[in-house]
Amino acid sequence: MRIVHISDIHLSANNLSELRTFYLRALLEDLRLFHQEKRIDVVVISGDLIDKGGESFAGQDAYAIFEKEFIRPIMEAFDIPSSNILFVPGTTTSTGIGSTGM
Repeated sequence: MRIVHISDIHLSANNLSELRTFYLRALLEDLRLFHQEKRIDVVVISGDLIDKGGESFAGQDAYAIFEKEFIRPIMEAFDIPSSNILFVPGTTTSTGIGSTGM
């Protein structure tokens, strides 16, 4: 079983563009290399998923944005079911886990 651990994304409205343009692209490429060697079965995402509890998203559902922009691309690229995405939230990730159906 291959487990990938990703930590402390700190997603905010201020870094969303960088996440899309640089971070996620590089991460998916690295994960592709790992996946080619041996299938990725589980992804553990720990630490602060959203920066400062999502305050920069001004009333939007920061966790739905996190799911759409970060989790879904990983799940789709490697055919990983949502049941194999595990969260260990950090200190500023206060509420919202699971609110998007994950």
